[in-house]
Amino acid sequence: MHRRSGAWPLAVVLALATGITLLHLSDILRVAPGLADPGAARATIVRRFYDGVNEELRTGDAAPLAHVVADNVVEHDVAPGLLAGRAGLVQRLAWLRATFPRVRLEIVEVRGENELVVARVRVVGTMEGEFLGITVPASLAMWGPVDVFRLAAGQIVEHWGGSDDKALLQPLGAATLAAAPGTRRFVSLRRLGFAPGATATVDGVAGQRILYLERGSLSLTLAGDGQQAAVLRRASAVADAVGRVLIEPGRRVTLKQGDLVLVPTLQSVTIRNVAADASTALDMVRQEPTATADQGDRLHPTPTPPGLTVQYLAGRMAVETWDGSAALALGQAMLPPGAALGARPTSGLALVAVEAGHVRLNLSAGTAWIVERDGGATSLTPGADQAEATLDGAAADILPDAVATMSNVGNAPALVLILTLRPDLAGVANDAGTPTAS
Repeated sequence: MHRRSGAWPLAVVLALATGITLLHLSDILRVAPGLADPGAARATIVRRFYDGVNEELRTGDAAPLAHVVADNVVEHDVAPGLLAGRAGLVQRLAWLRATFPRVRLEIVEVRGENELVVARVRVVGTMEGEFLGITVPASLAMWGPVDVFRLAAGQIVEHWGGSDDKALLQPLGAATLAAAPGTRRFVSLRRLGFAPGATATVDGVAGQRILYLERGSLSLTLAGDGQQAAVLRRASAVADAVGRVLIEPGRRVTLKQGDLVLVPTLQSVTIRNVAADASTALDMVRQEPTATADQGDRLHPTPTPPGLTVQYLAGRMAVETWDGSAALALGQAMLPPGAALGARPTSGLALVAVEAGHVRLNLSAGTAWIVERDGGATSLTPGADQAEATLDGAAADILPDAVATMSNVGNAPALVLILTLRPDLAGVANDAGTPTAS
């Protein structure tokens, strides 16, 4: 049998950089035992990389990665929503740790020549994960089996690491909402779009309002006639419960992408787009149903000013919840074809808005409301068999104690926005009843 030369595997790796898939490279690593090991220095850098990855996954400390990964490292398989450079790697690891807190990467093999190093790894320590209270199978842990690195000046400057069959689960924000009398609540999720320079006043509600800045930059002023302060949670503090800023009535603050604001009960806010381009914010409300209907402020909208667009995403019907404080969590899931989330009873309410792709909701117990783009809603309740509905641009309000599974039944990744509201077992809320970031 003809023996391949030691230069052949390196040519394949170089070809990868111009379009050969990582799956093909994975096969090469298994069948080319003649591939030379990298030099001691390069092997040390790659192994220190995985040590740093596991330290971040274990403790949240990303400092070790700064020694081996260049700040402007080029990620060739970056997923939508990730930051550029090393910051995107750290962001991705934080999302992975939030869903699978015990996950670790284990090196199987490290080989390469010159500036390029190839590593095969496996994910260990995963069982069943949880994302916003929704079950995530271990098979969706987002790290591929092969990593390719280019090194320069003792650091990783380029990285290929495809994981097309993995889910990208992005926590956006979380808050604890104070207890309120009664158990029947209307929970809604909508998107507010602001043209450059547009200004709008968002009225107060008989409950809590949470604003999350998706894109752009907005200034926010809390009405000066209120008694309570709003709470601003900066994006950099989403994972570590620090960085809260009180917004006193009459004060104006500037919001950046990823910031979250908890607005006190019955307090209105004035919002202005201060970015050169359009800005968008997610508006989440938990309030008492209106006296005339169980569909909240959808039947009594404030007139829309010029430059403002309102898109209702999910939440149409008032539902029975619980007596006590509530934990709210917002996130976005990108599901590869065939992937599924959720298989056990939800511990609270889940609002699901499909923004791209084809998602099927299977319900084996409990009740869900399927909400079409035109606002029409139909009840989904299983009989002798499972009930199912395909959410092509539609939304689902999954009621407490339902047993539901969401599956991507399309041929392309599906993008799903998820809002969950669950009982706050810690009971965190201040004595004044003002919602607190958590």
